[in-house]
Amino acid sequence: AIYSRTCIACHGPDGKGVPGAFPPLDGSGWVVGDPSIPARILLAGLQGPIEVSGQKFASVMPPHTDLKDAEISDVITYVRQSWSNDAAPVSEDFIRQTRVKFASRTTPWTAAELK
Repeated sequence: AIYSRTCIACHGPDGKGVPGAFPPLDGSGWVVGDPSIPARILLAGLQGPIEVSGQKFASVMPPHTDLKDAEISDVITYVRQSWSNDAAPVSEDFIRQTRVKFASRTTPWTAAELK
């Protein structure tokens, strides 16, 4: 439900994104790797350029400050375990700790900062 109301417009029902505009989540190392990366992106946003699955994107993803820790945990877990993705779930406590650790962040992340 959270994915449907928050993510689907840009990343699609199949997680394939929109070529040239919004990156895919299906098969993305950004999603299935270090869970702090999608957590930080949802908490503070992301500004391009970024390369995902061999494609380059320069769009901006706004932070989702409207989502609670449990909702962020649920949507990241959903994405990490949907389509061809097969990664461990992310706990609400992990999101809470990540939110506290990066609470002073006031601008969207860049790809270079996240790596």
